[in-house]
Amino acid sequence: MTRWASAEALALVAGVFAVLALAGLFVEVLDAVGDADDLTVIDRPTVAWLAAHRTPTLTTVEIAITTLGDAKVLVPLVSLAAIAVAWRLRSWYPIVLTLVGLGGVHLLTNLIKVLVARPRPSPPDQAVTVVGYSFPSGHTTGSLVGFCLLAWLLCLLTKRVSVRVAAWAVAIIAAVLVGLSRVYLGVHYPSDVIGGWLLALAWLGAVAVGARIWRDR
Repeated sequence: MTRWASAEALALVAGVFAVLALAGLFVEVLDAVGDADDLTVIDRPTVAWLAAHRTPTLTTVEIAITTLGDAKVLVPLVSLAAIAVAWRLRSWYPIVLTLVGLGGVHLLTNLIKVLVARPRPSPPDQAVTVVGYSFPSGHTTGSLVGFCLLAWLLCLLTKRVSVRVAAWAVAIIAAVLVGLSRVYLGVHYPSDVIGGWLLALAWLGAVAVGARIWRDR
């Protein structure tokens, strides 16, 4: 086995272990939500405290931020970016990457929501009216995957380290802000958001490992 092949194999093994570790952490949060213990003890006090300390200006800002993570905004944006990159590279890879990344995580998130069936915070704590189940946060999960896919697609077009670092930094910051906005607005508990981040990271890791194997083959 060549040195390059050994490095590739090591990277894949590390990737698989990272995915398993993230999935394990997600299961821990899921278990806490199911048993209503551990992490979830901060859920209701946090939402209630934030509801009591909202300001009109900050609420307006948080609504604008949370809109960025809406599937109606993010899915078309990532899809258009994938099509543009696919046309530029003359490759189907960006489109397949987007379909698997976004489509897969939305299916997974909705399936888990139905299975867990956790009610959202009570309407008096909500700054905006939202229906449906609470765990995991769809906005949080979808936005992290979506923003990271945008960074990933941009990185396919450039080898400049500064651009790549900036793209990933913006993606992570934007995703974190969307997740925090869901708690501030009282439509999700902190554990919903933490679970969403872990699920998104695990899914992105799985997609990255799969993409690496596909491209190497």
